Amino acid sequence: MVHTWNPDCYGAIADSLLHGWLFSFKTYIIFYGLTNIFSAKDVRQVRWRKILTDSVRSSVFLTTNLIIFLWLTCQLRKILGFFTVPTLGFINGMISALLAILIENRRRRPLLALYLTNLVFLNNFSQALIWSICMVILKIGKGMIRQPATSIRRILRFRTLRLPLFYGFLALLFQVSRCGYSWCTNQVSPLSLCGAIGGLSLFFYPNISIAMYVFWKFVEGFFFSYYNNLMIPYGDIILYALSTGYVAWNAVIEPQALREGYWKFLAGLTGNKIEQLNRRLFDSFGYNSSKKFPHFIPKLDPRFTLLNGIWSTIHHD
Repeated sequence: MVHTWNPDCYGAIADSLLHGWLFSFKTYIIFYGLTNIFSAKDVRQVRWRKILTDSVRSSVFLTTNLIIFLWLTCQLRKILGFFTVPTLGFINGMISALLAILIENRRRRPLLALYLTNLVFLNNFSQALIWSICMVILKIGKGMIRQPATSIRRILRFRTLRLPLFYGFLALLFQVSRCGYSWCTNQVSPLSLCGAIGGLSLFFYPNISIAMYVFWKFVEGFFFSYYNNLMIPYGDIILYALSTGYVAWNAVIEPQALREGYWKFLAGLTGNKIEQLNRRLFDSFGYNSSKKFPHFIPKLDPRFTLLNGIWSTIHHD
């Protein structure tokens, strides 16, 4: 069901190992190289040995994450005797990330954790926002051609103006509360209070995506604040493991939910083998897993299939 390119578990891991290492090293050597070159005042001050050691260390971290993830996928299947929704990416992704992150430089862990967290919860926000804007423009554009007067009335009605009112009152309430507090108390206004008052503008445009975006920005600030004060021990590792587990689960069972740029990153890391999962069999879990690759049919050897139903399902036209 998972490694269709090789029926042997360890053979499948070995097939992915070289691609994972080369892709990781190429990515990190460019990243660390450019970062150090641009931050140095003189090229002679660039620490080339540090660039190399950091690149190797981060590449080992990323490759280890991949290896443990694939190994745990097979082992959990052998232990249980079947696949479940959590064991198709979340549990094995979380454990592999928890172990692999210990290899990475301690200073990079918080940034990795927050990057994965933002990736998890901002994907749907950006997609929905772009889709909504395009739909509104298309609807108004058609109306302007057919019925200009009616379209102008539609533009000026409250339903259409809710989003601009939200953005306008967000800034207005924030600035009024900030200036009003300073004027009344002769003290510096607390930005958290002013931000909360500005948040009341959401009444004009109630939207769960915007609320979740703001909420996770709050989580980001909260995490950095308390992590810097060491009030959450190993918080960066825990957050990274949970976020990676969720992203890995999405990549396996619902790849269409991932941002295209990150999907290409995973495809490069695995040598495009992540595209070769037998997702038609995952459709039964209700996530439309084969939507991204509707025409993919793996070439399987019947000697290594346990159920005749699987063979007939994947070859069903």
